[in-house]
Amino acid sequence: MKSSRSIPLLAAALCAVLASCGSDQVPYDGSMDPVAILEFSPDPAEIRLGETSTLQWATRDALFVQLEDETGAVLGGDDLGIGTGTFEIAPERTTRYSLTAFGASGAQRFAHVKVVVDAHAPEVTFTGKDSKVEDRIHVGESTRLEWKVTGAIGVRLLAGDATLLEDAGDEGSLEVSPEKTTTYVLETTGSGGSKSQAEVKVKVAPVIDSFRASPSGPQLEGVKVSLVWKTTGADSVRLKGKDLDYTAPAERIKTGAWQVNAGVGTVVLVGRAKGSRRRRRSRFRSSSPRSSTSSRSRRERSPPARRGPAASR
Repeated sequence: MKSSRSIPLLAAALCAVLASCGSDQVPYDGSMDPVAILEFSPDPAEIRLGETSTLQWATRDALFVQLEDETGAVLGGDDLGIGTGTFEIAPERTTRYSLTAFGASGAQRFAHVKVVVDAHAPEVTFTGKDSKVEDRIHVGESTRLEWKVTGAIGVRLLAGDATLLEDAGDEGSLEVSPEKTTTYVLETTGSGGSKSQAEVKVKVAPVIDSFRASPSGPQLEGVKVSLVWKTTGADSVRLKGKDLDYTAPAERIKTGAWQVNAGVGTVVLVGRAKGSRRRRRSRFRSSSPRSSTSSRSRRERSPPARRGPAASR
């Protein structure tokens, strides 16, 4: 009898348990949370600097997903696809990315991928006029520098210690008019931080504005003649001729004068600037004293002028 009375009680308890299991009011502990990351991959997994890759994923039963790079920066915000999604990236160096999928109960699933960036040195084309790496101009003239770079994260244009363009860009040009010979440097920075340089040298020739003798014209030998000059952009001035080799001091480079004896013949003025030079010649003639004496002698030996009839009487 005792066992027969306990049967109804056990059945009632079992019914109560079954009813409660089907109720929505029973807390869900998440131990069987179905959230999962089915796929997370880059396409392509290796790129060159400046190229892009696409991260793609597929999840199951995720409420939302979060994408981060290796610094912890969140990418894409709330606009990422949940079931499936993609996100385009253009890393400057090899970078690790993480995807987190969040389930209904707060459960999280993680996946990681790496995108490799080829860190080869940037490709650089840097030239002056007529695609040359060495250009020649005169003081006051100008030339154009042109460049094209691929695979760099930074490009600077320098002239000596001066920075002409901090961000020169991957492609550009610049008109320059240096007063003296100058080497221009295009400095590029690769993805790994390595730096490389390309150079264009612009040689600036000095200008000899004038070079003359004073007094000008034929002079008797031995007469002092002043050679007078004016230059622009010269670092030195030198006079060269027969028995003449004179280098002007610094204060006489731009404008100066030097005395020589007439009869010295051809004198060459050489104006030099660093990396180039400019020449100009001046020729001085002298009358021969011997020929002058001979002329006088001929005049002295000439017969007297014939007199008129009145004189003959």
